Amino acid sequence: MIYMKKFIPTNKLVRFKWGGTTYEWAEEAKEIHAQIEDLKEDEKPKEEIKHEIAYGTTKQYWN
Repeated sequence: MIYMKKFIPTNKLVRFKWGGTTYEWAEEAKEIHAQIEDLKEDEKPKEEIKHEIAYGTTKQYWN
């Protein structure tokens, strides 16, 4: 199966700022990661998403 890659324009990406604290950089990295994950989710075929939903809604039995 061939996936078409979608690119986020660089002007829409969150940019790391010079300076700041490690906490601020970590938050910016989380935002960038979330954008990338959203793109990956958009690229998934509908059948794969339906399969994941079906698996997630089944009752799990743990011993």
